[in-house]
Amino acid sequence: MKTSLPTHLAAAATLVFFALSGSIFAHEDDPKLLNMKPPVAGSGYIRGLAAGAILPGGGSNRGTQAGSGFDSHEVTLHSWLSIADLGGTNLNNDIWGYVSPSGREYALVGAERATIIVEVTNPDLPTIVGSIPGPSSIWRDIRTYTDRAYSVTEAGDGIQVIDLSSVDAGIVTLERTVTTGGSTASHNVVVDTDSGFLYRCGGSGHGLRIYDLSNPGNPTYVATWDDRYVHDAQVVTYTSGPYAGKEIAFCCSGFNSGWVDPGLSVLDVTNKQNIVQLAQVSYPGGVYSHQGALSEDRQLFYLGDELDEDGSIDTTTHVFDVSNLTGTTYTGAFTNGSRAVGHNMFTANGHLYQANYNDGLRIFDATTNPSSPVEVAYFDTAPTSSAADYNGMWGVYPYLPSGTLLCNDRQRGLFVLTHDPSLGQTYCQASANSTGQVSTVQGTGSRTVADNDVSLTATQLPQNAVGYFIVSNQQGYVTNPAGSSGNLCLGGALGRYVGQASSSGSAGEIPVQVNVNQVPQPLGAVAIQPGETWNFQCWHRDAVLGIPTSNFSEGYAITFQ
Repeated sequence: MKTSLPTHLAAAATLVFFALSGSIFAHEDDPKLLNMKPPVAGSGYIRGLAAGAILPGGGSNRGTQAGSGFDSHEVTLHSWLSIADLGGTNLNNDIWGYVSPSGREYALVGAERATIIVEVTNPDLPTIVGSIPGPSSIWRDIRTYTDRAYSVTEAGDGIQVIDLSSVDAGIVTLERTVTTGGSTASHNVVVDTDSGFLYRCGGSGHGLRIYDLSNPGNPTYVATWDDRYVHDAQVVTYTSGPYAGKEIAFCCSGFNSGWVDPGLSVLDVTNKQNIVQLAQVSYPGGVYSHQGALSEDRQLFYLGDELDEDGSIDTTTHVFDVSNLTGTTYTGAFTNGSRAVGHNMFTANGHLYQANYNDGLRIFDATTNPSSPVEVAYFDTAPTSSAADYNGMWGVYPYLPSGTLLCNDRQRGLFVLTHDPSLGQTYCQASANSTGQVSTVQGTGSRTVADNDVSLTATQLPQNAVGYFIVSNQQGYVTNPAGSSGNLCLGGALGRYVGQASSSGSAGEIPVQVNVNQVPQPLGAVAIQPGETWNFQCWHRDAVLGIPTSNFSEGYAITFQ
């Protein structure tokens, strides 16, 4: 029976599965076993529920993004289901997504003792559908093909085949467990959805173990490649260019379970009985080749070494040129200035998405300079630490058609987010105020009208200056209006947020909360419509050489959708 957050608050407690007892670990000397923090207690945040509503974990809804206590830039929090809200008592791990034939969207959440299915079609109101218990392990990885999900762990039990064909009706079942292919332990699992083959990565020192998904409910073991240990991989089929028709595996590999000679292996796996190594490339300072992702144009491969960030170097991503597969070369690395450990990454929508443990979600522009992407947005799920340890965000899934991002934090659970780049843009030349600085406007929230979530803050104002925001759907430019020392950047009818007038205080900032359904205008409040651009500016009092005057911030334009 489907369990929906608004109506199942008592029933959700029945999802509790699993006390911490004898979790099976793998990887001798793996640092994840050190300094593991316990789950964060209490409930999370459901945007679609009222502040204070009781969530499945038994705690109160935290009410607002700010109240949830996470630092972010150009990323919006829609919901957060804590470990307790998900019905668990242990740590979470990886994350994947699924879209049913009807277009409804789901998160497949890896937990220590289960795979949990959560509907996120409405990201503001997630719905727990059910869970599939499995062996206890801090590693659980999931992939999908047609209407099946495949879940594996280091604890063994082979491949759990989860039937998602009736997920829209609230029904998910364990169809079978596949134990062929030698050891039942796997570190990861990947699927080439074009070829219809599944690849088990690692587990008991293995490389790749390959399964035919012609019958998605019953994977058939066909081959093994064990020349090197493979920790993780991306396998794709080329449909154009010199490699058209070839199925290629990009493997994060090494010897001795990955600890020796870490690097990138490029394999031609088209013929499963005759796998050919096209390239084997190492990189400077390699410790443990962990996971990586192809650029969307398949010209580059981004690789993360999970153990090189020991607190003495910044979060590092290594880059390989794979445009010529047999001539694959290492081209360099880039960082984002943090000391957190990098973990899992994927490319989509012109961006590189990284789940970097104590730094949470990090989003890079992978289009402007793909060889050295620049961080453009983030959501920090572990706000109290950026230490180089293995707590915090494990995985991110950026492939849902809606643009919803799914993230899984070890201690905090499932986060449902959206990347909202450039909420607004500054425009219009402003004059410096008495601090010698030009006041700027910063925006957070969402450009989507239905979300009704826009907060603006004018910064770099004189201390203790009284002011308020003004608004118009037209831009303009008037110098020194009514004796002001600044420039008015709005035209047409001006609305004034006099009800939110405030002092800039010691921080020199004035905020405004924009209600898109009640935008002040001279003839009465109006509602913003999708596609409209509205312009905002902060007016504030000031003094020049002791003479009272006023000034304005820069203009800030938001195009709503």
